[in-house]
Amino acid sequence: MITEAATLATPPEPFDPLFELQWGSSEMAGRILAEQLDPATESLSRPRKVASHVKWLSHHIPGRASVLDAGCGPGLYCNLLAAAGYQVTGVDINPAAIRYEKEQQAASLPSPSGTAPTAAPSSAQISYSVEDLFAMQRPEGEWFDAVLLLHSTIELFPVPLQKRLLAQLSQLVSPGGTVVVECRTRPDYPPGRVCWWEWEECSLLSSAPHLLLTEVWGRKGCEIVRQATPVPGGIELLQSTTRPVPLPALERWAAGVGLEPHAIFDGWSNRMASDDTARIVALFRKRDPHKTTGTARPAGD
Repeated sequence: MITEAATLATPPEPFDPLFELQWGSSEMAGRILAEQLDPATESLSRPRKVASHVKWLSHHIPGRASVLDAGCGPGLYCNLLAAAGYQVTGVDINPAAIRYEKEQQAASLPSPSGTAPTAAPSSAQISYSVEDLFAMQRPEGEWFDAVLLLHSTIELFPVPLQKRLLAQLSQLVSPGGTVVVECRTRPDYPPGRVCWWEWEECSLLSSAPHLLLTEVWGRKGCEIVRQATPVPGGIELLQSTTRPVPLPALERWAAGVGLEPHAIFDGWSNRMASDDTARIVALFRKRDPHKTTGTARPAGD
């Protein structure tokens, strides 16, 4: 949004729709895809770590299971999961990412430079579609065995939508199936101050020279990256808000939609999460009304 500097008395609120980056917009689609495929950055993707993460997932998801990668981006996880024998569905709101993967699939091209080598999965093993996660539907009885919500995707939404997203995933997974959620439990910086600023010639937020500022809002647990670009008549201001999910809140919301904690890990390790864990990979099991099973809970609940 373009505003006169003098008229903006206070910074925008977290998730302010007038200033918030629109991840599904055509303007951002190509820029996001380029960032996701860049092996030198981990801001939107982690091409160098995908192979080890898929190996980790294979220890927790039965072989040949049907897997939904919710917010799959350019399909880096999807390709390796399909090559490992899973039946994979990748969905993302970014049409450029899905178009890229379909073109790769059709041409059987190798992975981008710097990523782990992959086999070219057949269309029977993997499918892609442009979908809004909140609107995705499955016919009655056609569930996924596992649903993945990785790389802090849940953090891109305010609390009401975070709860709604968990409810949506619960509807898509089969009874007894697994939902995997990766997220931070707190911001990377202490609250109440501007953490850093720098002048950028270009970044994910803008291709024009601009000022980047990162701020943590303690009272709302949010982290905001803002871009301020001088333009004729004022300043173009754009921001990207993330909201980490404290572990007690995540477990409480999950329980409310029929997801029971199976194990909460300290990142992509085999260690159980504790009160000090900053990033978790949480495994939930969809409650099966026909079975009564115990659940494993990590320390620090």
